[in-house]
Amino acid sequence: SGKDHCSRISIAYTSYLLHCLRDPLNYYGKAHGVYIDLLNLAVNAQQAQRVFFEPLKNLLLNSPYFNEVGFEPRVQEIFFFSRPVRCFSGHSESEGWEGYEVMAVVLDEIAAHDVEDTEFQVEEVNDLTEQIGRMLSFNGTVWLDEVEYDEETNEEEI
Repeated sequence: SGKDHCSRISIAYTSYLLHCLRDPLNYYGKAHGVYIDLLNLAVNAQQAQRVFFEPLKNLLLNSPYFNEVGFEPRVQEIFFFSRPVRCFSGHSESEGWEGYEVMAVVLDEIAAHDVEDTEFQVEEVNDLTEQIGRMLSFNGTVWLDEVEYDEETNEEEI
């Protein structure tokens, strides 16, 4: 339905906006020598690499703008040459992300966790977004890539 594509476009556009600033670290009051990190968290490593990271890398490789400013796609990271910006694609099975200067997080396929109790699942997602909110070193953004609606109650289900 295009949610993954929209997530990749959002990360690419955020990277572009950060490149429009002369000094993004100064603009956001961050110390020089750090990076602004944009993060995608998938359910597993295969999804992180194949569904998000590889298509994001290809999107940037096909962009005249990003080819002009220069970037290096590494194994699980995209490093930009002209601005202190990095894009990561991780997964919930990997190590923690504490210590990163995270501006935006995409929680990819958040509803894919095998949880029978919907009320518990909503609480689990709320706890996760709260933890990530604390991790954001900016007044950043968390995007959920799997929100559905219950047709009977017309309420959000995660």
